[in-house]
Amino acid sequence: MIRYCFPLITCFTYPAASYEDEEEDKEDVRIMRGRVIGSDPVRVGLFPSSYVRNVTEVASDYSRPDEKRQKTVLGLVRSQVSKKKRRFMADGFDLDLSYITPKIIAMGIPASDMSAFYRNNLDEVIKFLEHFHKDHYQLYNLCDDRSYPTKKFHDRVVQYGFEDHNPCPFDMMEPFCRHLHQYLAMHEKNVAAIHCKAGKGRTGLMISAYLIYNKQHQDSFSALRYFAVKRTKNCKGVTIPSQMRYVDYFRRYLEMKRTPSRLKIPRQKSVGIISIALSPFPKHLKEGYCTFNVDQFSTCELTGVNKLKSVKNKDRIDVKEGSRPPDAVLKNLVHSSKVMKKITPIIDSKAAMWMVRGSGEELVVDDDVRVTFVFRGRYSMKRKKVFQAWFNTRFLDFNLRGEATLRLQKSQIDKICKDLKHKVVPENFTMTIHFQAS
Repeated sequence: MIRYCFPLITCFTYPAASYEDEEEDKEDVRIMRGRVIGSDPVRVGLFPSSYVRNVTEVASDYSRPDEKRQKTVLGLVRSQVSKKKRRFMADGFDLDLSYITPKIIAMGIPASDMSAFYRNNLDEVIKFLEHFHKDHYQLYNLCDDRSYPTKKFHDRVVQYGFEDHNPCPFDMMEPFCRHLHQYLAMHEKNVAAIHCKAGKGRTGLMISAYLIYNKQHQDSFSALRYFAVKRTKNCKGVTIPSQMRYVDYFRRYLEMKRTPSRLKIPRQKSVGIISIALSPFPKHLKEGYCTFNVDQFSTCELTGVNKLKSVKNKDRIDVKEGSRPPDAVLKNLVHSSKVMKKITPIIDSKAAMWMVRGSGEELVVDDDVRVTFVFRGRYSMKRKKVFQAWFNTRFLDFNLRGEATLRLQKSQIDKICKDLKHKVVPENFTMTIHFQAS
């Protein structure tokens, strides 16, 4: 008889840290505290009873039901690649796959090329879905650079692709949730299998957004934490700060939309960047050439096929237009970094500032914006991305003078949030961006 053990997590004391959470300051993203401690009954009383019930009382959760069973060499390789993610190991299956809810599956991409050796084998995924959810499943592909023969899944594949290690365009989140919600409501047996490449970052972003959309969770922290517990053994689900920020943007958007009499729904807004300041200034400014790249999404027409990135994948196919819902938003990144390259930073003992205002240049952005700090050594032509951060101009808070400030701490900035030993930037590092409404 197979026994199922469900993970619990340590007591959360957000935002203040308790004695038990001192070591958690070393986590990738401090907001996602807590670790898996098994099913110690002594700890149960430390959790809100409703949260424990939501996490543990979920049907069809077969994540690692039998850790002691003998594994094949191939199974060991796949376990090493999937690391701390929960795997489905039952009825002869061993897949990088987890049930987040009884109707939502998070998994790695079904692979049919050489990567099938260490990722989910496409044929095994088909066999799994046909065995447990025959005629009642649909896949959601979040990759913009990978695909697979959709005919093997009876064309039950919907494309919502966006770049790895980044959030999706904000305008894509509600259409995705609406499409998923409508499909699950069509039949009580319908199940959605959502995946990116590894089934963690992009997948966690969209599933967490849907958990808020269907009112299963009321806040972004709860939704992200729930996904982390269900998908991983170490409670590290979505760890990229920009992806987490977009989940909270979506929570704020839904809150405003559901209470139109009190709150104004944010609309697309163009703003001018006045300055970008780094404090304390990073050591890179003394070691070479530094600048910022400022990118933003722009909507483009979807004609003919979905333009996936070119990758060395012989099984890559063009996804027909019909596989993408008509209300899904396809956007491309537009680079507008030439302005920042013309500006010399002002450096003092405490900070470095790139002043756009007064330089004779103008940098106007709107909606989804990515700011990337780039470094090039004195004797090298190779550029290195040190850190980046995404934000959406709709959610900036402007004062009566039409000015707004976005201040991000180290733990809220992509890449350097993992600089736990503070070798790249100091622990108290912040990036501050000043805006002027245009």
